[in-house]
Amino acid sequence: MVPDGAVLVANGKQALSLVAQELRERGVRTVLAPDHYCLTMIQPFQLEGLRVRHLPTDALALLDAEVLRHAIADDAHQAVLHCEVYGARAGERLLSALTEARAHGVPVVVDATHSLLAAAHDPGDYLVASLRKLLPVPDGGFALGVGHPALPERAAADEAATQLALTALELGRKPGRSPASVAEYLDAMGAAEEAMLDLLRPVAMSGIALQWLRQLDVQAWRQSRRAHAAQLIAWLIASGHTVLNADTAECGVVVRVRDAPAAEQALLEAGVICPISWPRPEGLPQEAPWRSDLVTLPVDRFPLPSVVTEMKGYLTATVVDSLFVPMRDQVGSGAAQNRWYSGR
Repeated sequence: MVPDGAVLVANGKQALSLVAQELRERGVRTVLAPDHYCLTMIQPFQLEGLRVRHLPTDALALLDAEVLRHAIADDAHQAVLHCEVYGARAGERLLSALTEARAHGVPVVVDATHSLLAAAHDPGDYLVASLRKLLPVPDGGFALGVGHPALPERAAADEAATQLALTALELGRKPGRSPASVAEYLDAMGAAEEAMLDLLRPVAMSGIALQWLRQLDVQAWRQSRRAHAAQLIAWLIASGHTVLNADTAECGVVVRVRDAPAAEQALLEAGVICPISWPRPEGLPQEAPWRSDLVTLPVDRFPLPSVVTEMKGYLTATVVDSLFVPMRDQVGSGAAQNRWYSGR
């Protein structure tokens, strides 16, 4: 899961920072990135003075292969950020475009945060991931391909962020989903996230997180998430709904909805916390496309004792009829899907 030779840091943003620093030293000036993203994927490059150019994406928010090919030809001083979003791997055309980029000396950075539990990843010059998103650890991330930079000692702020994350993890393990318990957990998780994201300086993963990682039965953890995902996917498909990542759902089951913010809020009121949520960034130009039709449903028992059972009952009662896009209303051909999703 964590490849040999990778540098362990406190979070995924710090892992990207190490890569961004090396790219700048290599003379890279622009990073070609997906037009659907988490801000923490982008900011490390911007903080190193690199321009981020967003490219259209396909139905599952992967880079559009043909657009990428043309963009690569524009400038040799570029790098590509390829994110295995929702666990998805590059198809043949995108894989070919990424290979072509590397052949022309354009470095490829693969972000495997959502595909951390996969057996393999798409090839690239760098591989990064946050460990906190899919594993029960309070901090952690890694960067492969950056050499072995000397990391500074962990400071008081680093330890404080880890303690906040430990508090959130403990609250998440408690049974029940009363409004008060969900609110307490969200407050703790929010405090931990804010503290962690403020830590811009790459430092080593904490001792307790490293200990937990070494003790974790990764195979059992992976199998548990896959089993929960299979139950939920089977129910959704039987109910006439489309799952976009049925083969890569260890990070969560991705479904199309009419209004993602509304669906996420409805689920939250029922105690179901969507594990991947990317709201439209503030300041994004009005004409810029942004996906508001994807919701990720959790596939672990965190923070609910039986998330599949609880979610199925709630979805049947409320969300499906009003928010989910029935299969018959899905966009038709693959080509049409790509044009619609990319906003072109």
